[in-house]
Amino acid sequence: MANVKISQLPSATSPLDSTVEMPVVQGGVTKRAPVNTVGVLQSGTGTTTRTITAKSNDTVSMADFASVSAANSDPRRKFTPSGTYPTSLTSAQLDGPFYGDGQVQDASSNKRAPWFSAVKAAPSSFGNQDSAETAFNGDLSHNQIAMEHRVTGADTLGQPTSGYLYRPEAMPIYGYLYNESGWNNSTSGNGGRTGVAFSRVLVFQAGQGDAVCYNASAFVTGTKAGSTDFLANPAAVLFNGDIAGGTAGVYLNAGEFALRDNGIDMAGIGWVVNLYRDNATGAKGAYWAGFQAQSQGTLAANHAFGTFGKFNVGLEATTADFGANNALVSGKAGQRIYLNNASSNGRYTTSFNGDYLEYSSGLSGFNLVVGGSSRFQVTGGQATVVGVPFVAPGLRANAATVTAAAGQLAIGTTTATTATAGTNGATPAQVVGYLVMNLAGTAIKVPYYAN
Repeated sequence: MANVKISQLPSATSPLDSTVEMPVVQGGVTKRAPVNTVGVLQSGTGTTTRTITAKSNDTVSMADFASVSAANSDPRRKFTPSGTYPTSLTSAQLDGPFYGDGQVQDASSNKRAPWFSAVKAAPSSFGNQDSAETAFNGDLSHNQIAMEHRVTGADTLGQPTSGYLYRPEAMPIYGYLYNESGWNNSTSGNGGRTGVAFSRVLVFQAGQGDAVCYNASAFVTGTKAGSTDFLANPAAVLFNGDIAGGTAGVYLNAGEFALRDNGIDMAGIGWVVNLYRDNATGAKGAYWAGFQAQSQGTLAANHAFGTFGKFNVGLEATTADFGANNALVSGKAGQRIYLNNASSNGRYTTSFNGDYLEYSSGLSGFNLVVGGSSRFQVTGGQATVVGVPFVAPGLRANAATVTAAAGQLAIGTTTATTATAGTNGATPAQVVGYLVMNLAGTAIKVPYYAN
């Protein structure tokens, strides 16, 4: 076929076999070479020429296989181009991993997620999560996303002199959810309400142990040079954030969970924090707390902790150990325990009815107030009921002059050192003290004697 133009040659069968040869001019000499040896040079410094076959093998595609079954048998990650890929395999028979825009349709005609994988046996090897250097040494063939991100440099995250600074540009994942949709049907509550989330995960637990939607671990080390308070030192935080509003009446909710037993007997605890403290030196003001509410605005929050609905016990502490002081509750003088309060909105106290117990600095003792008036006081020396003091036996300095009003009873002592005979001629025992009673407006004294 000498002197025949290329445009006049018959068309070859497509696709060409990778071993088909073609003429090339190399160094001014016409040569022949298989089509799969054509070179590709990626742009950039330090790149190297690779064959087109090596380059195309960088990504394995579902379209590279004659069937989903064949692709499923290949252990490599397969990109799934846009489209639907039916198969006679059931969802339980699929292995993947598949990723991309397309979806595999299983034997039940159900579409699997664009990103699909299954783990049916233990990984062949494991990394050591104690270090970023060794964390990814294990078998990651079934991981959809395995990500390592390092932030270094003293000023990479900024050096603010006040406030708090985020730099999302330095974070491995950064997202922004913008929403102008949504609905709430009720005007007096949250009935008929929609929800949208930046991320949502569903877990169906049919095995043993724990199945967790989100899990995190953190380790912190180092210190701020010259720090005098633990708050100045580095911190590790599992979850944090901030919420702000721009319209009156909106609802700021930092976290909410719903536990439902669906009519089946099971256990449920809304929030568990396990603390493992083995050093209580308390340097730089360090302390531990299971829960802490911090109101830092100019106005007070309505309450620090609230309960709604049915509970058998408000605070359960029968199995707790509160140390040497055995302090179930700790408060300072003047703080009160209120009872008989009322809520007009069913959410927080709106009416304080003047019934409370307090430790009064003025009394140096406890004061029980009913209806706004003190009714029972207890100090180190006496107890007073509705204004009437009951003096302890060891403190009687003023007892000899005690008086009693109508309907009242008081206890006093006598200053007599001798006794005189009664009208019957018998000499009575020495009087120890007397009871003072007011009968019909007349105060009388009834003596009592030592046993």
